[in-house]
Amino acid sequence: HHFRKHARNLRMHVGQLSKKAYHENFDPSPEFVLLFLPNEGVFSSALEHDPDLLDYGVSNNVIIATPLTLIALLKSAAYGWRQEAIAEDVRQVAVLGRRLYERIGNMATDVAKLGQSIDRSARAYNKMVGSLESRVLASARKFKDMPAVDPNSDLPMLESIETVSRAFRTGEMVVEGQDDSDPSA
Repeated sequence: HHFRKHARNLRMHVGQLSKKAYHENFDPSPEFVLLFLPNEGVFSSALEHDPDLLDYGVSNNVIIATPLTLIALLKSAAYGWRQEAIAEDVRQVAVLGRRLYERIGNMATDVAKLGQSIDRSARAYNKMVGSLESRVLASARKFKDMPAVDPNSDLPMLESIETVSRAFRTGEMVVEGQDDSDPSA
């Protein structure tokens, strides 16, 4: 008689806990309530007189736990939290990786543009040196034969720049329209 009464009281307590819907008050929260019984025998005797008690609890979002099952449940929860922390770290690494990849791409584009600017500057310098030598210095050298100019002073020799910046040759770093005429680069 007392064992059947114990099983009925336990079933009633499961129903009362289910109605309280504790899981709705917290976010995030597991969708169940844990009913702890401090003794395996207490639960076992209730199951003998009400074999559907465990299913009833689960269907009402109430998990009945004894010391052994509580330890297993807590270890499972701790493992889940560790996995969630690892997953969050992976998500953050992925976000940082995308940002880094974008920044590397932007920087490579800027470096390629800088190389093109250096090449344009070298061509402009060489053009200016050619013009200076053929037009200005040719006329200025005629002053050397005149007495107003020191015969030991010479105008400087200007040399052209032959160096060409190296262009990117592979993958996403190749910039549209870049000059690939220098095969040694």
